Amino acid sequence: MRKFYGFLAGGAAAAALSAFGVMSAGALLASAAGSANAEQLSSGQRASEAGVYHVAKTGHVTLTNECNDARCQPLVVYLPLGAQVDQVECWSNINWGKAADLPHGQLKQAVCGMDGAWAIFDSVVIETTPTNVVVRSVFRNRSSDWDRDVKLVVRYTIA
Repeated sequence: MRKFYGFLAGGAAAAALSAFGVMSAGALLASAAGSANAEQLSSGQRASEAGVYHVAKTGHVTLTNECNDARCQPLVVYLPLGAQVDQVECWSNINWGKAADLPHGQLKQAVCGMDGAWAIFDSVVIETTPTNVVVRSVFRNRSSDWDRDVKLVVRYTIA
């Protein structure tokens, strides 16, 4: 199994492996369904995404990123073998640096791996398995009073 940890083209941050915990069968199926949503772009590049997921507020003061304290949403995109990942984009309705989030469904790009606004997208991990190229992150909502919408977009080409 080949693993990639580092920075991706296009300025999308990716770094060290994050602990994901156990993903339920329902979350795995939802992630696979999201990644099947591939779009062919004119340049030969393709895009596939996981999401949009609604991540509930915690309702309490959250002191850690642990999923038993924060609300966590695994984001997984399955690509065909031979896919070359060109860029990974993290999207949310968090209005970074503002008093209120954007309305639900109105997403803007965030920096993968950036911690702020009582939330974080874990650093992106890219693995090659015997059957797929798998791109994953976990969104962790630590906000006690804001529900968040999130998605992960992967732009890639087939080698």
